[in-house]
Amino acid sequence: MDVILEIIDTFIGDELYATLLPAHTTPYDFPNYTVNATALPLSIWKYKPSTYMFSLEPSEAAYMSAWPRDNIFRQFTSLFLITWLFGLINCFVFATLSYIFIFDKNTFNHPKFLNNQISLEMKQANRAMPIMAVCTALTFVAEVRGFCKLYDATENGPGRCHVFHPLEGFAQSVPYHINPMLFPLNKLAYVLLSIFVNLWTILIHDGEYITDNPIINGSACHTAHHLYFNYRKPDLAWFNKKTKMSRETWESNIKEMEDIQREVEGADDRQYVTAEIKKKN
Repeated sequence: MDVILEIIDTFIGDELYATLLPAHTTPYDFPNYTVNATALPLSIWKYKPSTYMFSLEPSEAAYMSAWPRDNIFRQFTSLFLITWLFGLINCFVFATLSYIFIFDKNTFNHPKFLNNQISLEMKQANRAMPIMAVCTALTFVAEVRGFCKLYDATENGPGRCHVFHPLEGFAQSVPYHINPMLFPLNKLAYVLLSIFVNLWTILIHDGEYITDNPIINGSACHTAHHLYFNYRKPDLAWFNKKTKMSRETWESNIKEMEDIQREVEGADDRQYVTAEIKKKN
């Protein structure tokens, strides 16, 4: 994440922190100075590129903040905002595009589709993402400050997508953060994998059961996780356009799911869309 942090600092962060938290100045010949002596910013931070692939020469603003780039509080604040903003973009931009162009709208007719489910999911995501961002930013700070085995040059080494309890959501990402602390991993690969995993979490909720594969966690396998509280082999009927949205398939799935639900949760007090429609009719 030091590469991302350098890019953000260069184009946004330096000016922002210099404005909000300006550095105190020290006279040119402190402690033996006169009143008219030239004042210079008090910053001992020195620029070092985060990657050999490119360098972004910092502007004067990089040396004008009381919190220089290597300040741990600044790093945490920046990484928290980056993580939170990326989660918002991922959830409300890319997930919206997935909803418009990919998501199977017939899902709304499912008997177990909750009343106001989309708005409920948005509210839960908004509540969860800041807390998940705090937890994630703490691990990113550890990575940026060298407590990991991320490497740069290859010759150097061998937020439904966000509708969680915030700590559960962070817990699911823990393996991605622990891995580079234990094993060498290229910096660019780490960033690209993080982006890919976040986009994949959208695609496994789109309702398009493209692949019936025992290894790939596609939409069908993830739907089984939602319906039956765990992973199991998806029903073959889900991969047939004629049967995957049929009443028979739904009723079969619901019966199995409700048996498990009663055992785990007891009575179901949720309000479903189809139940509301039946009441109105």
